[in-house]
Amino acid sequence: KDSAATAVEELMAAITNMTEEHNATVANLRTCFEAEIDANTALAQEIGDLDKKLADEQSATSQLAGLHATLEANLESTQRSNEKEEVRLTEEHEATVLKMTEEHEATVSKMNEEHMATVIEHDGTVSKMTEEHN
Repeated sequence: KDSAATAVEELMAAITNMTEEHNATVANLRTCFEAEIDANTALAQEIGDLDKKLADEQSATSQLAGLHATLEANLESTQRSNEKEEVRLTEEHEATVLKMTEEHEATVSKMNEEHMATVIEHDGTVSKMTEEHN
């Protein structure tokens, strides 16, 4: 009887130890699982933040591409306008130079005619005075 009682007590003690070990293992696993859940939650939050940053960067890149296209279009438009203005100014300059040249030539021609008339008049006056003198 004693040995059976001892065996039962040892068995009960072993069951108690195993139960305590099992409970400690379950508590340890629960702690590990909770830590893993917390880590996964933090990782999911970080992934969400990175996804938002990526979306923001893609949006900014898209906006920059749009601005770049607008700037290029404006540059091309400005270059075309400048080329047209350059042609217009060149034509205007050439017309002004031609007009001024024609006016200058007309003025020189008129002055030559007036000068010749003055010379002829002077020659006539000199001839008349010479005749009167003689």
